[in-house]
Amino acid sequence: MIIESLAKIVSGAFVGYITNDLAVQMLFKKRFGLGGIVLKTHEQFVENISKLVEKEIINHHTLSK
Repeated sequence: MIIESLAKIVSGAFVGYITNDLAVQMLFKKRFGLGGIVLKTHEQFVENISKLVEKEIINHHTLSK
């Protein structure tokens, strides 16, 4: 009973890790003919990330702390 439960937990964690890793990779690279969203919208992605960093991370409130 305990071994069966442990096997389910370990296999679920492994499958979850693999699918999450693949999903993140597919944001930046084409995999299996799919993905590469960031490649297609690279300029817009860079601009939006830059604005986010400027607005939320590096601003006069956070620098004054």
